[in-house]
Amino acid sequence: VSIYELQVIPDFDRHIIEKILPFVFVEEFWPEDNISIWKGRKFIRRKKNWRLLFRYGRVLEIAKGYRTGHYIGSPDDFLTKINFSDQGYKFSLAYKKKYAEYLYPGHIGGYFSLEKKFIFDRLIFGDYQIGCGQSLILNSAFSLYKILTNPDLAKHNVKIKQNSSPSKYHFRGLASSITFADNFESTFFYSHRFLNSKIENNKAKISYNDHYKTVKDLKNKNTLGEQTLGGILS
Repeated sequence: VSIYELQVIPDFDRHIIEKILPFVFVEEFWPEDNISIWKGRKFIRRKKNWRLLFRYGRVLEIAKGYRTGHYIGSPDDFLTKINFSDQGYKFSLAYKKKYAEYLYPGHIGGYFSLEKKFIFDRLIFGDYQIGCGQSLILNSAFSLYKILTNPDLAKHNVKIKQNSSPSKYHFRGLASSITFADNFESTFFYSHRFLNSKIENNKAKISYNDHYKTVKDLKNKNTLGEQTLGGILS
């Protein structure tokens, strides 16, 4: 096997090959002496993928909120995320701090999931998204695009899916998907999370603001609890 064999792939011209060539490599791999191959099966290399992301930003111009004394945190804005995957096991942990916020507690999210393990098609502990019925029945991941070009108007039924974003627009708890009798799939989910709220006319109202840059924003943080329990049979 050689990288020069890319040219025999249909529809791969010289322009495409030159673009992807820096990301393609071929290496020889021999199993270690302490790894045995049972029953004559072919050896499959064990793959482990670690990914670490760090993003930092800061606006040099002093915002009005700092001049008036309303903003409580530093103007630094950063995101740290670590992902791990290995033969059906996945783990993710993310931390985000927005500008004008305190360093702690910030925005924290993550999950641990199993895929095609035991009796489960997918099992998720932590943050996840769920959708069914083209989002007319349930969809925790609904969002509008910031651009108008090529919008995805039809939401696909992803059932349950891991969520690695530290935002609040997801479920947090346990979700599982099991296939039985070859043609039936059952999905069960339970979520317990905290929402932001504010008092208007002596009534509590859910607030979708997740930017805690003032003392008032901090007082409204995680003041409501929400529990969701359900299942899908298809």
